Amino acid sequence: MIKPRHWRRGASLLFDETRRHEAWNQSGGDRVVLLLDVKRPLPAPLRWCNDVLLDLLSRFVLQPLADADRMVPPTRARPATETR
Repeated sequence: MIKPRHWRRGASLLFDETRRHEAWNQSGGDRVVLLLDVKRPLPAPLRWCNDVLLDLLSRFVLQPLADADRMVPPTRARPATETR
């Protein structure tokens, strides 16, 4: 049986997202998630395959996405108004 874990204000919640999981945001506020890729030690043949795959993904998938984000015009900020 899987035991639910709950986030608490001011605390971090770290888990291995390669395992089956579900997540809910039942609050009225936004939820921000920081995803980290951790390179795990693998035996030589698997490590080489993993390195090639990561290199190909970064060149042909991640970099074009980053370039596309840079081409989107920034949103215009409203001018500051002075209140008294």
